[in-house]
Amino acid sequence: MEAPADVANFDRIHEGDQILLTYHQGLVAEVRPAGAEAQDPTRTSSSVRTPPGEAPTKAVGHTTFATVQIQAVDPASNTVTFTRPDGVTRTLAVETPKGQQFIRRLRPGDQVDVTYHEAAAVSIQPARR
Repeated sequence: MEAPADVANFDRIHEGDQILLTYHQGLVAEVRPAGAEAQDPTRTSSSVRTPPGEAPTKAVGHTTFATVQIQAVDPASNTVTFTRPDGVTRTLAVETPKGQQFIRRLRPGDQVDVTYHEAAAVSIQPARR
């Protein structure tokens, strides 16, 4: 495995150390009240890395907000079809029981504010010496 040239503190990695990758994603959805004006989509990003002299660690996160319009809900297969502000229509499977309950309340034409967040972190776990 090759590390990019901009990896800080590379000299702190030793044979036998383990690389730990963690990934998190989350979704918040809320039905927009009838007649409320949709907000413009946004995307924000952030990243953090360890200061000089410490084991290399980096975390990166992205948050996307958009108002989507519901096209269809299929409770039997736990899917929801929606159109994004850019006109792209997608059908997604809803896997969590809480999410499945939420989509059962949706009707075609509903506008839903969706905030999607994902983050990944990479760190080095020192080998036991």
